[in-house]
Amino acid sequence: MCYFLYVATKDEISEGLVELYQQDHNIYFDKVNEYLKINVSNQYYLIHRQCSCDFIRTSDNSYNEISALFNILSKPFEIILLDKSNFPDVELDDVIINDTLTEELSLNKFLMLYPDKLVSSRKYIVGI
Repeated sequence: MCYFLYVATKDEISEGLVELYQQDHNIYFDKVNEYLKINVSNQYYLIHRQCSCDFIRTSDNSYNEISALFNILSKPFEIILLDKSNFPDVELDDVIINDTLTEELSLNKFLMLYPDKLVSSRKYIVGI
């Protein structure tokens, strides 16, 4: 199992929020826009603790930390989960441009899916 969890926001995530999550929760945000092959207006971040798997496995602690983050972020934002074990050839760019794999949800509906009912290679637009 090898998951990559991405969040995309219209504006950059503040340094204060990045530092808070890094210091208090050991959660890191790596901006990945420079690695995309397409031009995008959103700011894309890989969320991880050396691995994103912690946020996909069912764990009360990880759920509480990440759901709190999702509540803080400006709405709408995008969430993309990539499962590199089962779909090694799917890249972030592929999911960003494929509108047929996009689902718009309220934050509450998204949190009912997160983490164990998320579908890999789907873009969730949260907070619509």
